[in-house]
Amino acid sequence: MSFFEELKRRKVFRVSATYAVVAWILMQIGEVTFPALNIPDWVMSTLVLVLLAGFPIAIIFAWIFDKTPQGYIKTGVPDIENIGGKSVKVEDRPFYLQKRNIFLVLGVVGSVLIATYGGPSITNKVDSKSIAVLPFDNYSTAEEDQYFSDGVTEVITANLAKIGGLKVISRTSVMEYKNTTKKIKEIAEELGVAHILEGSIQRIGKNIRIVGQLINTETDEHIWAETYDGKIDDIFMMQSDVALKIGEALKAKISDESTALITKKPTENIQAYELYLKAFELIRFSEQEDLVKKAIQYLKLATNLDEKFVDAYALLADGHLIVYWFNFDRSPERLNLAKDAIDHAKKLNPNHPSVLKADGSYYYYGFRNYAKALIQYEKARDISPGDTDVWSRIGWINRRIGEWDEAIIHLEKSKELNPRSGDSYFQLGVMYGLIGDYENGAKFFRKTIELDPIHIDAYLGLSDFLMYDLNDDKSAIEILEETLTWTESPGRKILLIDYYIRNSEYDKALSLAESFEKEIIPYLAFIKVKSTLIGLVHRFSGNIDKAEGYFRKSISILEDELEINPDNYAILLSLGENYAYLENKEEAINFGKRSVEILPESKDTFFGPIVLSHFGLIYTILGMEDEAIDIYDHVTSVPAGFTTGYLKKHPYFNRLRNNPRFKKILGKGKPLL
Repeated sequence: MSFFEELKRRKVFRVSATYAVVAWILMQIGEVTFPALNIPDWVMSTLVLVLLAGFPIAIIFAWIFDKTPQGYIKTGVPDIENIGGKSVKVEDRPFYLQKRNIFLVLGVVGSVLIATYGGPSITNKVDSKSIAVLPFDNYSTAEEDQYFSDGVTEVITANLAKIGGLKVISRTSVMEYKNTTKKIKEIAEELGVAHILEGSIQRIGKNIRIVGQLINTETDEHIWAETYDGKIDDIFMMQSDVALKIGEALKAKISDESTALITKKPTENIQAYELYLKAFELIRFSEQEDLVKKAIQYLKLATNLDEKFVDAYALLADGHLIVYWFNFDRSPERLNLAKDAIDHAKKLNPNHPSVLKADGSYYYYGFRNYAKALIQYEKARDISPGDTDVWSRIGWINRRIGEWDEAIIHLEKSKELNPRSGDSYFQLGVMYGLIGDYENGAKFFRKTIELDPIHIDAYLGLSDFLMYDLNDDKSAIEILEETLTWTESPGRKILLIDYYIRNSEYDKALSLAESFEKEIIPYLAFIKVKSTLIGLVHRFSGNIDKAEGYFRKSISILEDELEINPDNYAILLSLGENYAYLENKEEAINFGKRSVEILPESKDTFFGPIVLSHFGLIYTILGMEDEAIDIYDHVTSVPAGFTTGYLKKHPYFNRLRNNPRFKKILGKGKPLL
């Protein structure tokens, strides 16, 4: 039987023709319907890629299997092949020379080639409805008007994000191009967009001029341009008109709901609006307590000037929640202030995206009620699908409820909308670290630092991975000691103190511990106490009596804090640790158990294992090895919690080194999901 006849016998030709016809029909349907439905271009690209990759697979399947009344069965093959007029046993020929397998080999090779070389050229196609709004040039006579110019950029970006079908790059990613000398085409390539909006704003007294022009980055064609002249009170109309005109130019389908949101004036009071813009700039530095509290004061003034200013109330709530979440003030009164602002905003417009996000954050930050938070965030996303922030927040919830794959998907979407933001990469670095992929985690942290050289947490995350999980102390210490020259971030100091203790460099450790200005040190979502850190240095150096004095001081400070916040798991954990160092077994275990009850893994799959890990540390300090090892066995088997690298290296666990069960734990790593 000839090879051609064999192809016919196996129905390869029939399958190929059928597949080609069906694929062509699907692509035609996509070409017609996808634009009408405002489905992004990447969906069509993905469909083409899937169809191409599926073709050789279909051929392989046709070659190997036959369809029969009994179902699909393996195609029978002859024992003898006719080659050059000679009969040759199939099994006597190499696999790759057997006629029946040639097509299989070619199909596999074809699939690999398509996946390797065809994929990127298709999937990297720039969305035709993608746009970035560059920072508007400030031509105002007063330099302090820069915040106003940046605010115009932000509002236009936010308005565009409310239009379905548009891919709008976040303001965070475009701010690096302020006063840039880069060409438009170069910027577009870096941001992955097909269009750029650039413009300028000039404010003289109560008069204002806005100039905008939309550029097709592929052809360098100006497809829309307009100059707006008016009074400062006209700024809202100008911003709305720019967004709607751009949506029309890009042939986006603009719903009535989107139009209403875009055209609605945020406030009738221009002074209140300016205060809001100033607060918005400060809120971006959300981990700096003084800046957030200053923003809160601006927003209080703004809402006093205009009691119907929805965006200001929503941002005011965000400010209070940031103060609460980062342990600057964990009092119930702080949560009540956030709730009051949200309730006021809800009365004005309960379906405004900013209000929905603030309400979601209230449940997220205030109560870890992720189900309710997710509902609000998803509502905000549906109204404003181009808002990168809401995609991030959904990703954060995913990892809090153990949906690790979904978390990565949503955080990747956020990064797509905010490709030049260091924080977008940072969040992905955290995710990969959680699932034990420290190499990829480190890559994302390095990318974060490349984009944002003062992103403190990225340095901390990278140093932590290098020190404990990637066995590169040298690089970790170089990073930590260098950052100390330009930042007072507590994370750097705490990690270095651990390193210096581990290497018996007690003078260096003590100097760093004593350098903290405040006793209570917010550290991520936990707290450290200066006296405890000093006590640890003395304890590991052998000065037990002196160490115990500092532990007692810490307990006194923490008990005062506990009276204000009786259900704060971070305070409870720290109290338990200090009582353990004083060998007060009953109090130590009691505080540890209470912290786990407040934040169990079932309530938070991200922080729950970390809290449980610290409870294990309390058991370790008390010498209760079995109880501690039970916990470490669990937390090293799930994302989050202590890593095996941390257990191997940190001096906290020296007393467990010879325990066979502990040695067994050290041999495993975090599960890769």
